[in-house]
Amino acid sequence: MLVDPQRRLFLRSIAGVTTVMAIGPLSPSAGRAASPVFPLGDPWAAWSPEALRHHHDPRLRGIAHAILAPNPQNLQPWVCELHGDNYIILRNGGERRLAASDMPDRQLTVGFGTFSELLIMAAEAEGYAVEMGLFPEGEPWPVLDHRPIAIFTLHRQTPRRDPLLDHILERHTNRTPFDLARSVSIQQLTAIRKATRKPERVHLNLEPGLATKIQDITMRAWDVWMISSPSTRLEVARVTHIGNTAIAAAPYGPYVSDTALKKAAGPITFETLSDPNSVQFKVNRTAYRRAIQTGLAHLWIVAPQFDRKGMFDAGRDWVRAHLQAIALGLDMEPHSQALQDFPEIVPYVDEMHNALGVSAPARIHMLGRIGYGSAVGPAPRLPVEAHLQS
Repeated sequence: MLVDPQRRLFLRSIAGVTTVMAIGPLSPSAGRAASPVFPLGDPWAAWSPEALRHHHDPRLRGIAHAILAPNPQNLQPWVCELHGDNYIILRNGGERRLAASDMPDRQLTVGFGTFSELLIMAAEAEGYAVEMGLFPEGEPWPVLDHRPIAIFTLHRQTPRRDPLLDHILERHTNRTPFDLARSVSIQQLTAIRKATRKPERVHLNLEPGLATKIQDITMRAWDVWMISSPSTRLEVARVTHIGNTAIAAAPYGPYVSDTALKKAAGPITFETLSDPNSVQFKVNRTAYRRAIQTGLAHLWIVAPQFDRKGMFDAGRDWVRAHLQAIALGLDMEPHSQALQDFPEIVPYVDEMHNALGVSAPARIHMLGRIGYGSAVGPAPRLPVEAHLQS
């Protein structure tokens, strides 16, 4: 089997003690509601040029960019401490994690990598070199704890703007079916890989047979995650925010806007989202499968071993790849289903690794499809101030 015995033992040892306290995947995006009513503030206010330049402290402007990073199920667990005039300490907030499906906080660690890459890019564009100390007190195991993820030290330098930063407000995860009449070229995929920090870890595919395998494994893994595993299915439904008022009160995680509620095939409630026999659940599953089956081009990121640094680095490269895809007029969607970390999913993780030719101790941390999708809106975001801790 692909998963090494030590990691398999770890998964089994904690399987019985996890609790459902997590956030699941976004439903197919319905975009931002027309003339929405958000009595507690606009959950999309962070997605504007004004929000990116609003703060006086350059560190806060960097954080304003970083909170737009893709992250697992839009958890936004990032907590930042500002020290002196030029230090930022990044920690895990702790209260929002995927306790059932992401037991070792692997996906969460990837999300800290995406956040950090955008922070560094934004700081460099303003004229700051960023020295990053990663896991300065050691890699936390078996889950992320209070120890710092990273310490950033900013030093003045000549501004250096990465052109990828120009696309930060356009970058949204696209869950719509991709246009099968428009092909992704090898030149486009190569440009995406070239934009990453560690291109030797980034792998590409345009071969139809392998694309079909990726689709098949991903869809079967989704059924394990969302149908046959009650704990992970409930993890999704329990914290989905339904309606504009709920979204405004908690602008993170899964959401269903008032507009989407009006267009739904049936009532959307905790019960319908968590019941595989409900009409709405079946509609969501059909829409998901339809989108996955339009993935003809894929990208995946491999780490040499199962450690925090590999997870973190995969996040840095994923967000760079996504920004480059946007620059080329393409869209991306991650396939996390067959990469997750709960016992029932292990056979599918093994199968995906075998299909992509990745052997232990190497580990795939990100996998996704690339193509031409329909226009979608951004996910809600907590404000910068919500991520600050004294």
